[in-house]
Amino acid sequence: MTENTQNQENVENVENEKAGGILAKPGTQLVLCVLAVLYVVSPVDLIPDVVPIIGWLDDITVFIAGIINFLHYIKNKRSGVNRSQ
Repeated sequence: MTENTQNQENVENVENEKAGGILAKPGTQLVLCVLAVLYVVSPVDLIPDVVPIIGWLDDITVFIAGIINFLHYIKNKRSGVNRSQ
């Protein structure tokens, strides 16, 4: 491996880390969005909804995380970022 090739790989690794690593890949983002929706809709919860307030907080947290993740997914799609390589 030449020094140029090694330097290029190092730069790509740093860029990938800055972008969020594996979670920044469009396919992963889409899967996480779908999983977030399924968790919120599903009757099975980490903390049951019958527990006041705390039971709803896990749903709200996952829902908000899913929305944020979806917005990042849309932003990456619009900007034409392709991190799947």
